[in-house]
Amino acid sequence: MIYPRRVRCAFYGAAMTISTDDLTVHPNDLILCADGRSRPRWASRGEACWRYFDEEWGRPPGRPDRWLETVALTVFQLGVTWQAVLGKRESLRVAFEGFHVEQVAAYGEEEVDRLLVDQGIFRNRRKIEATITNARAMAALREPFGEVLSRYAGHPFLDDDGTVPTFTPASTQLAGELKDLGFTHIGPTAAFSLMQATGVIPIRAHYNLSG
Repeated sequence: MIYPRRVRCAFYGAAMTISTDDLTVHPNDLILCADGRSRPRWASRGEACWRYFDEEWGRPPGRPDRWLETVALTVFQLGVTWQAVLGKRESLRVAFEGFHVEQVAAYGEEEVDRLLVDQGIFRNRRKIEATITNARAMAALREPFGEVLSRYAGHPFLDDDGTVPTFTPASTQLAGELKDLGFTHIGPTAAFSLMQATGVIPIRAHYNLSG
């Protein structure tokens, strides 16, 4: 199977170009980094990517604020690289006040205007407003966000030839459920990225990745 370098995906009203390198791990795509550890291409691009991959990627975030942060990072990554997003991660945390769900959910136009002039983050109105919308959707859930995602564990996530696709039937279903729950900017491809990042699918074990 030949993977395109970039794919164009629809996100329920928004179309964005996404680098497949930054959403999936391919079987022969592990790179030996300068510290002697092997990582997928997207995670080989600098120490911020190393730390995120080694310490967080493929594991449940735990606290609600970490879940919201993971969703926000997934949204902000649309159209850019993980290296760019993780380079602004601390600034995003400060700008969104630690990603505390109830606090971000209460944001209005004043906070949006503040974020749009914050030079430390991506000043993209759609992504900023999507993060606020997703915080409101998360705050309105009757169960932890992680439990919503965990319902999609155990589904096949490999193509017939053993490669990892850019999305799956399960991620398409998850994207639909998240849309129904009020989330935005999480289409099938972004949902699959989220499933990988949060350990819903055993992607680390599949590639025999350490940690």
